[in-house]
Amino acid sequence: MPETVNKALLLANVAKSYREAMRRNKAGKELASLLGLHDGQILERFRVGYADGSLLKALPTKGAVRDALVESGIITPEGKEAAAGCLMVPVLDPQENVLGFVAAAPGGDERRLPADLAVIHLNWQAFKERSVIFTDSVLKALLYAQAGQSNATPVGPQISHQEKAIIERSKPDKVYLAAALPDVTRLLQQMEVPCYQIETRLPAKPDEVARTFKAAEPVAAAVGPDAVVRVTDDALRFECGGRKYEVRELAPGEADRLRVRIRVQGENIFHLDTLDLYAGRSRISFARAAAPVHGVSESAVEGDLRVMIGKLEAIRAARKTQAGSASKAYVMTPDEEAEALEFLRSPDLLDRAVRDLDALGYVGEEANKRLGYLITVSRKLDSPLCGVIISRAAAGKSRLMETLAEIVPPEDVMWYTRITPQALYYAGERDLKHKLVVSGEAEGLLGSDYVLRELISSKKLRLGTPVRDTASGRMKTVEYEVEGPIALLFSTTQPAIHYENATRCFILSLDETEAQTARVHHAQRLGRTVEGFLRSSRTRDLRQLHRNAQRLLRPITVVNPFAPQLAFPTDRLESRREHEKYLSLIEAVAFLRQHRKEIKKFPVDGREREYVEVEPDDIAEANKLFTELFGTSQDELARPSRELLRLIREMVTRQCQRLEIDATAYRFNRRDIREHTGWSDNQIKAHIKQLEELQYLLVKQGERGKLYRYELAYDEASEGKRFFGLTDSKKLEKLGLVGSQLGNGPQPNSADKTGDKGVSSGEVGHSEERRKPAQKTEQRV
Repeated sequence: MPETVNKALLLANVAKSYREAMRRNKAGKELASLLGLHDGQILERFRVGYADGSLLKALPTKGAVRDALVESGIITPEGKEAAAGCLMVPVLDPQENVLGFVAAAPGGDERRLPADLAVIHLNWQAFKERSVIFTDSVLKALLYAQAGQSNATPVGPQISHQEKAIIERSKPDKVYLAAALPDVTRLLQQMEVPCYQIETRLPAKPDEVARTFKAAEPVAAAVGPDAVVRVTDDALRFECGGRKYEVRELAPGEADRLRVRIRVQGENIFHLDTLDLYAGRSRISFARAAAPVHGVSESAVEGDLRVMIGKLEAIRAARKTQAGSASKAYVMTPDEEAEALEFLRSPDLLDRAVRDLDALGYVGEEANKRLGYLITVSRKLDSPLCGVIISRAAAGKSRLMETLAEIVPPEDVMWYTRITPQALYYAGERDLKHKLVVSGEAEGLLGSDYVLRELISSKKLRLGTPVRDTASGRMKTVEYEVEGPIALLFSTTQPAIHYENATRCFILSLDETEAQTARVHHAQRLGRTVEGFLRSSRTRDLRQLHRNAQRLLRPITVVNPFAPQLAFPTDRLESRREHEKYLSLIEAVAFLRQHRKEIKKFPVDGREREYVEVEPDDIAEANKLFTELFGTSQDELARPSRELLRLIREMVTRQCQRLEIDATAYRFNRRDIREHTGWSDNQIKAHIKQLEELQYLLVKQGERGKLYRYELAYDEASEGKRFFGLTDSKKLEKLGLVGSQLGNGPQPNSADKTGDKGVSSGEVGHSEERRKPAQKTEQRV
């Protein structure tokens, strides 16, 4: 069997070898200084290495490894190092895989290895900036970075298809051209991106480069036989037959109007006017006033305006294309798709997801990670899940949300630090539909609670607002409609959230025990080891795997044939919403497992609709999660408040035994609690308030500036409530309903024929007592 080589790993090792040679060899540093690169941080950032010949000593004399390096151009067919004595600059893709190298010789000449290497990848982070500097060499890009311009990246003189695709996809707001790049300039002008030509004598200081930008002139593009236009940040400069116009569009969003402000500049006179270029009367009026400025006929000025209209319409079309391309989905390679499908078809799908989240750096919290993962994928359902993470500061709330958001395709995540109500109303009609909305803290949602509740429950927002009709001048009502649904995930350090929000969300309480802290510390220490660095190198692949897997989840209907047989407690009014959350949780589990299920169809309005069915295993998974997480959330105390109460009781019990007094006679203050628990004063203040309001603690003193003293009014060390009443999935399996057709599912009384009501596995030992009242009820019915 022929030897196979992992080319990505091989090139990464070559880059490491060159970098180590650079660090130990003075000749490499001297060459870098000769070429103007004297900043060691830039050399480290771009991982610049040096080819001193040591690479050949580490390679086998023959075999697949050497053949792969010959193919990449790093080794010549004669077995010599192709770029000996040169600086070696690795070019990495966004996943930090080494694509190749650019060799910079002592004279400044550059050579690509391999020859077809797309050097635009050298600094792909540049496209995150508003403006980009394009150079014709890697060395110039490094020198611009050394001068403080982190947005510089090289591009080939003959632009490749790959480089063209990158520019079109990332479309910067503005580009500075640091060299003659006709292919790139032509592409950017077609995209209506403002282009400025700059000339900088490198190496340069930051202030020298800043002066270069100020002196930059926009690059002109031909728009007619004798007309050119320079697209700038805030205006268009037209030159038509020597006549100069400066045009600013005033309302780019108005489709039926083209309102502009035009300045006509003559030798010693100018004319400034505002008009609608789509209105013939406005054009005639403007031409009559502007013609004397240039000493030409009115028809000549009207011809200039027609050229402007064509250019402005092209700019509008380019903006629309950019908005459309920004929402295009990521295109997977066949290998990526096969890997994602293999993951989705694995029998332990959720277990693998939890292990991968652990590998991504979030240890412990298995139940919270399972539910969090289901919340992210449920965004594609008609009734998505929502969650709020409640814990004390430093427990890992933000880290959990970040880890979950990282595995969701970027086009499906909307992360806000602050959400205002109006921002949601004015979002695009479909911008929020089936998206995961993440907010770091509940404080970021203040004022938006009602809007978010409507978006979750009604799955739609509708706003009527008065605007002035531009045609009649009268006020009229315009409706804005935003479609949902959304999956929402946010966090808070407060012990309780708005009641209406709490009934719509799953509450995820983080593990604040010493055991979990020990796991976190172990993971943090492991990250500083070789094993930790090797593990972190896999995180990019894991994130991409889960993003691709979620892209392959089709928005298919989920049907639950077991729904009529399910049981749920009815003793609380809130259970009406809790029951809906329970059913949605079952659907989310089945939806995630869709690639392991048979795709079925049923007719709707003369068309066939595809669906997958819920199976007993899906219900068992949902029951386990619901009992563990929602059973805790039924507790009237938040988990941190419950833990504080436990520690206070422990303190009171210990002190009462020491003093030989009754618990009702013992008084204590926050300092006593702080010394016993080790909690900070801010944390105690936040959670002791809930204990006071719910009368677990009684305030004995504290009015008029006196010291607060408390009495424990709680004599039972409870750890929260259990959740009873869910149907045992094993009983559903006995009904023989797996694979049933739609419409032939179990009837509500089918379990009665077995003589056994559905009970949860958590009710073992109490089932006989619970059956008796149920049988009496059936007799009355």
